[in-house]
Amino acid sequence: MTTMDRFEIDVSDWLHEEAAHRPAEHLGAVLARTATTRQRPAWSSLERWLPVDLTFRSNRFALPQPARLLLIAAVVAALLVGALALIGSTHRRLPQPFGPAGNGVQLVSHDGDVYSLDPATHQLTPLIAGQGYDFGAAFSRDGTHLMFLRAAGRPADTGPVPLSIVVADADGSHARTVLGAGEGYDWSDWSPDGSRIALQKSTGSDQWTLNILDVASGVLTPLELGVSVQFPSWRPPNGQEIVFRANGTSPSIQMVRPDGSGLRKLSTHPAVDANDFQQPVVSPDGASVLFSRWNAASERQRVIVLDVATGKERPLPLAPDLSQLSGIFSPDGDTIAYVGKDVVRGTLQIYLAPFDASSSGTAIGPAMSAQGNEMSIAFSPDGKAIIARVGTDRSSTLYWVPLDGSAATALDSGSFDFFDVQRLAP
Repeated sequence: MTTMDRFEIDVSDWLHEEAAHRPAEHLGAVLARTATTRQRPAWSSLERWLPVDLTFRSNRFALPQPARLLLIAAVVAALLVGALALIGSTHRRLPQPFGPAGNGVQLVSHDGDVYSLDPATHQLTPLIAGQGYDFGAAFSRDGTHLMFLRAAGRPADTGPVPLSIVVADADGSHARTVLGAGEGYDWSDWSPDGSRIALQKSTGSDQWTLNILDVASGVLTPLELGVSVQFPSWRPPNGQEIVFRANGTSPSIQMVRPDGSGLRKLSTHPAVDANDFQQPVVSPDGASVLFSRWNAASERQRVIVLDVATGKERPLPLAPDLSQLSGIFSPDGDTIAYVGKDVVRGTLQIYLAPFDASSSGTAIGPAMSAQGNEMSIAFSPDGKAIIARVGTDRSSTLYWVPLDGSAATALDSGSFDFFDVQRLAP
């Protein structure tokens, strides 16, 4: 009897002994690992599997008994490690829904189609095209899916437009209509786990309802809150509440659970007028809310930080001749970015201010003409750049503005031009 014969008998006896007591939980993974190994990705060798040499060359020297036992243990350990590696390689680690993350695919929707954008070459690759007029594409917080709006044709300048809500895999595959064509769909926000979408829907006469869309079933559940809802956003870190602006003659910032219970007001300061508490944004830790307030005396707008626990407000210092428009939090929550409008020069520019509101901040990126333009901004997932959209829905341009002071880059332009970046685990 050779050494290899003895080795095979030992391994066979061990396997039978294991099987007699319980099924080997790792057996399927081990077989998948040892049966065949793909030499190259499927996309590079479509339906072609290269052969793998599984021949075992026996040692020409006989091993002592202790050495054989150590070898068996080493083989078993290697198989288990390989199985675990295989399992890990087939499941992409997902990012946390809030806070800093890695930058993944850059997503662009313009002129009725959805594309991925190569950040180095600016080359566009169609993801969703030819099925309708698609726009407003945005990734789920875990980066595994994307949602977009679909119209029969390019939306008109005025009047309601029937829209469908479509969800697809992150690469654009398996697109399916989750919510059929209807009018009045407006602001939307993915839940932290990607199972639901908070949807603002117009009911006419400057009134909106809060609706919860179940992504799997397509069931839309309206919440009867007795208030008009704008800008709904899931509150970090677990999405147990939704923060929104209660619209009306005396607006406020309020919060409710996604089942419609626990409605309560967060803002304690009486509304200055019907335009107060605009564009609320929740911090990554859920402890603060940013909003903007118009000051009639100075005819300028300023950004204010609202403490969720106490209702106290902390306004950002207002520099001369500057109006502070929409503000956002950085992914780590340490910085506030806002669009500053120079009321004398008539320009729009991005400003960065500290969270503690100790200063009005510093300007970054180019100054853009405010004539006929609007600017909206968002942080990249890693917090190292800001994406700015300048223009209108009819025609706009997207800019990548690094925070390190390097030059801004024009990414894309078109009609109904929107941009998002996939979140990846850091």
